Amino acid sequence: REVLEPLGMSSSSFVEFGPDRRRLAVGHDGEGNRKSNFLFAAKAAAGLYSTATDLAELLIDCRRGCTGAPALLQTARYIEITTKCAEVPHQGIFSGLGCFVEDMPDGSQFVGNSGGNIGWTCYFGINLKYGDGFVIVTNSNDGYQLVVEPTIEAYRSLRSVTPD
Repeated sequence: REVLEPLGMSSSSFVEFGPDRRRLAVGHDGEGNRKSNFLFAAKAAAGLYSTATDLAELLIDCRRGCTGAPALLQTARYIEITTKCAEVPHQGIFSGLGCFVEDMPDGSQFVGNSGGNIGWTCYFGINLKYGDGFVIVTNSNDGYQLVVEPTIEAYRSLRSVTPD
């Protein structure tokens, strides 16, 4: 009610199968075997059913808030969420409050987070300076290695060149 509805995230829910059960992807392990939907007790940490479009709405609102534009939360809250709190050892990124913050080679900052359950992996992030970003949702345990990591590397390469 407090986040999903105001952002228009009508395809997101903490209820199993959410608004439309027919749209739920079937999870798979690394060998391509179907996996049953595993329900976690910690709904906030591991129970959101969503779409790439809805997750993009969340990112867009975060960037709006960070730039002082009208957003769901006050600008100060978004700044707190996206401020580096602690370095993640051996990864070159920092944790914020509920997200990860990475300094891009061009000096901009990319804010994102990953998630997954048995059979699914996802990643979403946005560049706070430029407003570009991406949402990746996969229905495979190997989705992070096969899709997310190469995409992040390609994005870092894109941001290694300072725009004119």
